[in-house]
Amino acid sequence: VVSAFRSSGARVDYCELYDAALATSTIPVSESDIETSFGRTHVLHAGDPSKPPLVALHGSSISSTCWVPYLPLLTATHSVTMIDAIDEVGKSIATKPTASITDIVAWLDETLSALDIRRSVVIGGSRGGWIAGHYAAAFPERVDRLALLCPVGLVGGLRLSFVARALTAMYGRPTEPGVQSLLDSMVMPSSRELLRQQPWQPMMQQFINGAVGFTKSPRSG
Repeated sequence: VVSAFRSSGARVDYCELYDAALATSTIPVSESDIETSFGRTHVLHAGDPSKPPLVALHGSSISSTCWVPYLPLLTATHSVTMIDAIDEVGKSIATKPTASITDIVAWLDETLSALDIRRSVVIGGSRGGWIAGHYAAAFPERVDRLALLCPVGLVGGLRLSFVARALTAMYGRPTEPGVQSLLDSMVMPSSRELLRQQPWQPMMQQFINGAVGFTKSPRSG
């Protein structure tokens, strides 16, 4: 089984939300697609290409649009490349499963090689931090510096109660209210209203829509 949207309509709806999130960017963003042996990888580019490269890897169940609010900061010093993970919800299209972290690292290296990014700063959030850490361990010569934001699977573990709730909300029969409730549980109560405001609301709506309309392939670390 390869990660995919549950229907063509689900993909169309998600891509509309993806584009709406990109439209909120105050920094110009371009899009491109890279062919790899694992499928077609969708990539976002922002900033002056003459500046040092920075690769940004998003977390689970969200796409590269999660970096949009940070682009004014990131592009001030770097040329930013944001990559939709091949096995996650987004505009990338998988043609074969990534069954292990070895596959994911190989996919990422193919993508960066095709983009002619030989060495760069790499920043990863959540699962993106997990991928970035493993990539740096496999190809230290390709990583200039590493920034890991709440990386999963590298330091400590997740509470079983949270894991159970997340699995129920995301992998059982996901519903919009259930996924919204999960999102609310991931932030401080005082911050929950921010999820419903700019610039976060478009990305959160993407997250909810993707959880309901996208099915992930089985994978392991």
